[in-house]
Amino acid sequence: MFLGPSLPANVLDDLVMEAFCRSSVVDGDFLVIGINSLRVVDGFTFNMSHGTKPQSTLTMFGLYISLKMMRERNKSE
Repeated sequence: MFLGPSLPANVLDDLVMEAFCRSSVVDGDFLVIGINSLRVVDGFTFNMSHGTKPQSTLTMFGLYISLKMMRERNKSE
């Protein structure tokens, strides 16, 4: 099952696809919109690349999000 807007009728129209691709699939907490308990942390969540050691950046970012999730879980218990 697909949740979200359907693809534009003309996927070859660059302006239409640009507007379509601006919509976000994750919220500010990296939760996938429309799906409970699923987070996405990868290079596509960044607005720009700093160009240095991208794998290290993603690893540390994933660690940050996992620690944030653990804190949230501990608060709710």
